[in-house]
Amino acid sequence: MRFCDGEARKMIGVDNGTPYDRGLLPGVIQLRYDSHQIQANIETCMLVRGWSAVRPPLAEEARLKDAPQATLVKYLGDSFGSPAPQGQVVRRYLPGAPTTHAMPGLDLAAQDSLSYRAVFGNPKTGAPLSKARPWPKEWTLLNRVKTVAALRPDATLLVVRTYGVRPGQQFSLRFMRIEERAAGGPALQVFQASSPTKMFWKAGTPMQDLYVFEVPPGRWLLLGDTISTFCLRAPGFEVKAGEAVFAGTFSSEIVGDLQPRMDPDPAKSALPSAIAGRLRPAEWRNGYRFDCGSPPATLLDAFEIKGAPSD
Repeated sequence: MRFCDGEARKMIGVDNGTPYDRGLLPGVIQLRYDSHQIQANIETCMLVRGWSAVRPPLAEEARLKDAPQATLVKYLGDSFGSPAPQGQVVRRYLPGAPTTHAMPGLDLAAQDSLSYRAVFGNPKTGAPLSKARPWPKEWTLLNRVKTVAALRPDATLLVVRTYGVRPGQQFSLRFMRIEERAAGGPALQVFQASSPTKMFWKAGTPMQDLYVFEVPPGRWLLLGDTISTFCLRAPGFEVKAGEAVFAGTFSSEIVGDLQPRMDPDPAKSALPSAIAGRLRPAEWRNGYRFDCGSPPATLLDAFEIKGAPSD
């Protein structure tokens, strides 16, 4: 719980429109939003680490609602490790399940986690969550290749295809390379690939986009989506020098479903023959972890590629 609290406080807070400099009451309201966001992210962190969210029986829930911390500690201590705890399991972590883009707890309703109150007492807010952070100097943002035909025959490439049939379901995916800093080189590289979109897009009309990036070799991770960081458990793959690797087709057909389609043929058909001939599907692996605060995001999360082995 304390580990997850620390990770949750690395996130960027969601501004509810009441900045601190507009007075005492708006500041209190924003701190309350921050507290709810922290508790929601703690819950996600705990679920990914193997815990389940259990709602006590109604009679116990009523008794524990305003119970002192010592009572909660005893109640949870008696239930700890039980294969069949009293109550109803309401949430578990499901590897590979569609991600949700809603922030649980972003309202003024009470976020009453018994475990949280047992550890910390009444929900604390502490310092407000940062609402913006500058891009870290040690990060390099890679741009997509504009003229693919002009690439060297041995260029190390990473290719991402995005696809959609409905407007209003756009997403952005961020990939990053985590390696030891090379002499004189940047520590980390990042690029972003977004789902296709255009003005006056008629629903049902297929659209696609193909992203080609010239990248340094190494291990590349799916860092996160529009507002989430997959720092708790991320999928990744290796790219060797001189390879052209296809990360997959990511579709917006099903909201939140980020499972890639690994057939490289649709991407090959849009590439010069010299690149298409050496393009190979990525060999995804699950289970990579990285610092949840770099780069910053709003939601803690995890994601796994179905069928891929885990480290």
